[in-house]
Amino acid sequence: MLDDLTLQVSEARKLLGSARDRLDAAMAAIPGADQDAVMATPGLLSLLIGAVRARREVARLEAMIPAGQARPGDA
Repeated sequence: MLDDLTLQVSEARKLLGSARDRLDAAMAAIPGADQDAVMATPGLLSLLIGAVRARREVARLEAMIPAGQARPGDA
């Protein structure tokens, strides 16, 4: 069962990385994104929500790993 959970955590981390990459790319394309005030479009908000959901899923899965067990990606 831990192997299945480990695989799920790895997959969830990949999805999180992809969501972050898409969000970063969208932010880089916004003129003036380095300023304090930027208008968020519905598309940008969708990307942000996707990244937050992906992060929550990683946290949920990692919380299921028994204490003392190595988590995927831990060195």
